[in-house]
Amino acid sequence: VVPHHYVPSAMIADMFSYLSKQKPEIIILIGPNHYEKGDRPILTSQYGWETYTSKVAPNLAVIDALIKDGLVGLDESVLAREHSVGGLMPFIKHFIPDATVVPLALKRNLSLAEISDFVAGLEEYARQPGTVIVASVDFSHYLALAAAEAKDKITLDLMVTHDYEKILALNNDYMDSPPSIVAIFKTMDLLGIKDFQLIGHNNSGWLNHDPYGETTSYFTMAFFK
Repeated sequence: VVPHHYVPSAMIADMFSYLSKQKPEIIILIGPNHYEKGDRPILTSQYGWETYTSKVAPNLAVIDALIKDGLVGLDESVLAREHSVGGLMPFIKHFIPDATVVPLALKRNLSLAEISDFVAGLEEYARQPGTVIVASVDFSHYLALAAAEAKDKITLDLMVTHDYEKILALNNDYMDSPPSIVAIFKTMDLLGIKDFQLIGHNNSGWLNHDPYGETTSYFTMAFFK
C-alpha cells in the first residue's frame, strides 16, 4: 500500500526501492477512480504509460484475460486521467524498469460481494511468480492534523481486524478508496497472508509544517509470505 499524493514522494520512493529488490515482473496496480467516470465499476487500460524517461508497458496477457472474464471494463479516457495510477508510473519505471503493469481503477460504491467476486477472479494472476499487488491509496483528507490523526487510528484498527464492511463505509475523512484497500486485503486472504507490516505513517500537515490547514494522511504497508 502506497500513497499517490506527491507530498510524501519520499515514502513512495522508499517503497518502490524496497520492492525493486524482489525484481517483480508484473505489478497489479489498484487505485481509486477519483472522478467516478465510466460505465463499469472496475476499469483498466491497454495503453502504455509515458514517463520522463520511457514507457511503462501494460501486461496485455493479464489485462485481456480480466476483460474477457468480465471482471473489468476497458476505458482509456478514464485511466488516462486517473492520477492514482498514472502518478505512480514514474516510480515504477525508475525503480523497476522492466516490470509490466495491470492498471485498475475502482469506483467507490463497490460492494463487498462485488469485490469478493473480483478478487476471486484475480487470484490466479496474483499467484503467478514475479507478481506483486500495489494499492495506491491516500488516507484522511481535508481535516486538520489532530482530527486526521484520530481518523487514522480508527482506520488502522479496522485494517488490523479486517473489518471490511466498516472499511467500505468510510468516507474521505478516512481514505479515498476503501474498495482498493479491501481488494488488496481480500486478495492477501486468498493467498493465505493475514498480517501486514506498517512501514510508514505520515501527514501533509507534518511535511508542510501546517497542522491547522487541510491535510492528507498516508500509510505505507507491506504483506509478506
